[in-house]
Amino acid sequence: MKALNGTAINFTKFALGDGAAPEEPRDLKNLVHLAANMQINSIELSANCAVLESTYTNSGLKSKLVAREIGIFANDPDDGEILYAYANAGNEAAVVPPESGDMTVQETFHMVVAVGDAEQVTATLGEYSGYASKQDLKDHIDDHNNPHHVTAEQVGLGNVPNVTPTNQQPVFSNDYITKTDGSYDVQNIASGEKLGNILRKIRTAIAAFIAHLSAKNPHKISAADISAAAMDHKHNADDVTSGTFPISRGGTGAQTATQALVNLGAMPTSGGTFTGTVRFQRSTYFGTDNSYYVGSDGTANFRKVYGAVYNDYAEWFPRGCDTKPGDIIALDVSSQTERYIKAVGKMDRVVGVHTDEYAYLIGGDTPDEKDDNFKANIEKYIPVSLAGRVRVRVTGRVKTGDLILPSGTPGIGRAACAGEFAPAECIVGYAVEGDDRTDERRIRVRVRG
Repeated sequence: MKALNGTAINFTKFALGDGAAPEEPRDLKNLVHLAANMQINSIELSANCAVLESTYTNSGLKSKLVAREIGIFANDPDDGEILYAYANAGNEAAVVPPESGDMTVQETFHMVVAVGDAEQVTATLGEYSGYASKQDLKDHIDDHNNPHHVTAEQVGLGNVPNVTPTNQQPVFSNDYITKTDGSYDVQNIASGEKLGNILRKIRTAIAAFIAHLSAKNPHKISAADISAAAMDHKHNADDVTSGTFPISRGGTGAQTATQALVNLGAMPTSGGTFTGTVRFQRSTYFGTDNSYYVGSDGTANFRKVYGAVYNDYAEWFPRGCDTKPGDIIALDVSSQTERYIKAVGKMDRVVGVHTDEYAYLIGGDTPDEKDDNFKANIEKYIPVSLAGRVRVRVTGRVKTGDLILPSGTPGIGRAACAGEFAPAECIVGYAVEGDDRTDERRIRVRVRG
């Protein structure tokens, strides 16, 4: 109470013990069972309180310590050293192991105690008050800004430029080492030489090497020395007994007849697969009586054609809008020139369906020699299925056999209702498959043709 009423306070020590808390802690003059006294490291004052720091280590501890109670002592002007503050952890006490070679325990305590209106608050600091804590040491180690203010001269670097190795600028003579005839005199490097002289020798050696690489036949080697033929000579075709002549030199660029045909662009006479565009420079006839042919004017005459795996016959129609496979296509009756757009309703004149499954596609513009027919025509024309089976974009339920009409959504079809009248020119065809879905999808339709 004296301190709280303004008397000066001088804190003297911490104490650590393992005693049980008494019923009246205020009556204590010392710890219940003192285990260790600890010096005060530091003191900080803030808002009528003092923050005291002390450090405990288990150095010299023979057996474990149950650290239940801690006390702070101070000097009383009348009674001498007294127990100023006391705390007991009870069952929550920490156990400090005895000192061993494998483990050393050090714990720092920070205690906040009230000092009231004391005019002067001090603490008697122990010999550890000036010691750095573990965190202080870590902060010091992590400080890379030269905390000791060491100079280059102090560590023997006064003559070393403070730059990275890649930015060093060594100084050496710009003169090459040369012989009396002016040629480069390449010399070996000796141990103990100054760096400037070593760099000069390296510079001379590099210059000599570059000059050697740039020289024409510096070793004066003749064709006879390496068993080479004369610069100007010729060979007969009979002299060539192995290897492959490229096509650019009049050869085939191949080692087999089959590969030669491929390299030269020839079509196999039987078997195999031919890929690419076939161009006939003259009429070509087939069969024992030459009754089948491909004419040089583009006319073809065959009895039967097999191998087309798709299902419809299509023609390029002039494009009037953007379309995609499955759209129902109709003539644009609002235009005075022929063009085709997406069908909308029963008033439209349906011509077919935008197909991507055609087995045969006619019409369009003739592409350039190296252009693909589809790529050359797709921007100006729509591939419209005229006959066969093609997948059409529809909405709503469709049963097999239903007539398919434009739905009112551009390009999308629907099944005709029972008893519904539909003009012939708006009928797309009839469904050859059905389902109970109502979302937009593609189903196969036999288009009229």
